[in-house]
Amino acid sequence: DKNSWKQVIKTLDMALVMTGAPGNGRKEMLFNLIEETEKILRKLEQINYQQSIQFTSPKRTMDDNSIKNTAHKKSKTETHSMPIISNPLPKISQPSLATFASHVTNLDYLLNRIGKERIVPVEIGAKYTDETWTQKLMNFGDFIEKWVKNSINDDVDIAYLAQHDLFAQVPRLKDDIVVPDYCFVDTKPFIVSIGEDGDSSYGNIQYFPPQEVITNAWFGPKGTISPMHTDPYHNLLAQVVGQKYIRLYSPSETPKLYSFEQDG
Repeated sequence: DKNSWKQVIKTLDMALVMTGAPGNGRKEMLFNLIEETEKILRKLEQINYQQSIQFTSPKRTMDDNSIKNTAHKKSKTETHSMPIISNPLPKISQPSLATFASHVTNLDYLLNRIGKERIVPVEIGAKYTDETWTQKLMNFGDFIEKWVKNSINDDVDIAYLAQHDLFAQVPRLKDDIVVPDYCFVDTKPFIVSIGEDGDSSYGNIQYFPPQEVITNAWFGPKGTISPMHTDPYHNLLAQVVGQKYIRLYSPSETPKLYSFEQDG
């Protein structure tokens, strides 16, 4: 029956999410088993994929003209426009949104593309420093129905699919994006003195980029917060829907920053 096949997907997904399925050919085998199980479920449930519910931002929708003009293209960044990066300075630019097809903002498309029975890690709570914050593994369909579609209800807790390599768990999602060329630009290793007045007695932070591009997805309603933190690598953020307030500090300001205290 359907419940038995759903349990099969859950078991396979738990292996992917919790262990990464190490070993020669194991991950590919899990992908194939999940895909075949999903085909069986689709036949049993007779899902109608033609429905369309548009997921919009209160400030801006993906129907904006600037997106219409680029959504049908998949062009790479022009070589002559590539920046010369010599210092780790934040920069805000407006690259072509062609790297993100507009249909990724359609909830029914995502439910079909990802699979509503797929297991994903979800953070419950506005930010991870809250006392009531917790994490939970749930199927993607429940996450959409209970927390995303119902996010206008103030009585419902905030739930956030945060910093998860969804593209590795569901490889077919990679067909919907193009990794920007900016991610492959070489940057010079830099050393930042974190002592006061240039004093290096606190030690130095030396940057070496990861061997592969790290691709994570964040997906959730309004009201989600990431407390101040330090990432060990450069970041390129693509905000597809909605808006986010971001505060950045130079590494040279490290001596003026301090750890978060609940009662401070």
